[in-house]
Amino acid sequence: YQFDYTSFEARIALYLSGDEEFIQDFYDKDLHSETAMIIFETHDFTPEQRDVAKLANMAIMYGASEATAMKILEKYPDPAEKLRRIKVFLEPIFRRAKEIIEESKQNGYLINKWGSIIKPEKDFAGFNNYLQSTAAEIVVDKVCEIKELLRPYRSQFLFQVHDSLVFDVHPEEIELVQIIAKTLSY
Repeated sequence: YQFDYTSFEARIALYLSGDEEFIQDFYDKDLHSETAMIIFETHDFTPEQRDVAKLANMAIMYGASEATAMKILEKYPDPAEKLRRIKVFLEPIFRRAKEIIEESKQNGYLINKWGSIIKPEKDFAGFNNYLQSTAAEIVVDKVCEIKELLRPYRSQFLFQVHDSLVFDVHPEEIELVQIIAKTLSY
């Protein structure tokens, strides 16, 4: 079984925003799908269109230039307006990203919630590095938690790739799938 976090870094960015209303409005939604609705002006977008929205979100959240974001959107009608609307939608994340980048510039480093020191090589990468380190810490914590959970079972954790975790679940222990899913959800 493979478990993969959906929009993992975008969800982390959502919570890092600290904007309670924004978090409440979108905690159970996929921010990339929300952006796809902005770009394509429909609820019936394709998986490929969601991928375009994900590219746009990640470029914007990670501090890419406006020209880079426009290049992603230029194939679609009124790209400047679409970019403006995406920026309005993600404004709480941008606000927090600017604070984290400023802290990185002032101190020359960042410290995440786990106490890890992050030294961004480029000023604009501060938020990206903070987000990536947070994602890595969460996955490590979850792997440790799951390994402990599986200790008395025949099922095993096999490996992890980014935010995907792969397990060999013994056929007689199929109930573990729901337990693992629940554990990874919190």
